[in-house]
Amino acid sequence: DYRGLFLSDPTPPPVVTLAVLPFTGSAGEGEIFTDGLIESLMGTLKKVRGLRVIDRNSSRRASQDAVDPVAAGRRLNADKILTGAVTQANDELVFEAELTDVATSAKVWSGQFRQPVSESSQLPREITEAVAKTLHYELSEKEKARISKRPTENAEAYNLYLKGRYYWNKRTAPDILRSVEFFKQAVDLD
Repeated sequence: DYRGLFLSDPTPPPVVTLAVLPFTGSAGEGEIFTDGLIESLMGTLKKVRGLRVIDRNSSRRASQDAVDPVAAGRRLNADKILTGAVTQANDELVFEAELTDVATSAKVWSGQFRQPVSESSQLPREITEAVAKTLHYELSEKEKARISKRPTENAEAYNLYLKGRYYWNKRTAPDILRSVEFFKQAVDLD
């Protein structure tokens, strides 16, 4: 009976565990902007079926304790690590990323992405698509729609959101209160 062949879902891709290590950066307000952008990237990567993204706090702790990024990846039991840097040149963001295989320490992929600051919300989508393609994941139309969804059309609102994420992740009472103010401002602008 061949009906089962046509009605079943395609074989899911193998699960790859990915650690996104803290990026270096001097974009916008430095660490605040870079941290928020990485947080957005991680959220977008998590939308890819078959990709298991290690949580931000674990990745950060492992990268602080390890001598090099691959050692941090090993501590996290990751298959791949994503590292990079974000810089700003005039009104343009330059996002450099590198995907490394933890078992072999070999660079699997690297890419450079340039966007006007006003379009920075598109960087997570572009990087996610490149990583998925490198790992041979065929994104479904539903996944493409999820990762392409813009958080806002207002660049200033997006930057305020990134600042809010930065302070939220500090997890202290004053910083959480500060993050709420940035989130409120972002919502008001949006």
